[in-house]
Amino acid sequence: MKPLLLLFIVMLINGLSGVFAQSKGRSKVGLSIVDPIQSMPHFPGGQDSLTSFLKKNLHWPEPEIDVQGKVIVSFVVTRSGKITNLKVIKPLYKSFDAEALRVVRLMPAWIPAKIKGKPINRDYYLPINFTLGSE
Repeated sequence: MKPLLLLFIVMLINGLSGVFAQSKGRSKVGLSIVDPIQSMPHFPGGQDSLTSFLKKNLHWPEPEIDVQGKVIVSFVVTRSGKITNLKVIKPLYKSFDAEALRVVRLMPAWIPAKIKGKPINRDYYLPINFTLGSE
């Protein structure tokens, strides 16, 4: 039993040393793979501005359809703040999914994520709620 435990510990240490060696590598932009993100991408003006933008521009696509729920849209905020690679990753109903994509395409450039003060491309997931209720 002890030889098996010792073998497991040796394999674990060797595996971890490989992980740490790999994590010290540098990417093409000179950033360490384990550098923390200083700031995530965000809508200009912050969350309140994003909420106002969505309220102003989001329309109920089919008034005769009694559907409520959430569409989750994923996209990449590039180093320049441009939104690319839009996808619906949690659909609700075809016309609601299309409306969510339409509104995201209307958005101005975002503030990109940063590592060590340098802007980077970063995925973002935006939930868009479609709910009936009082305004």
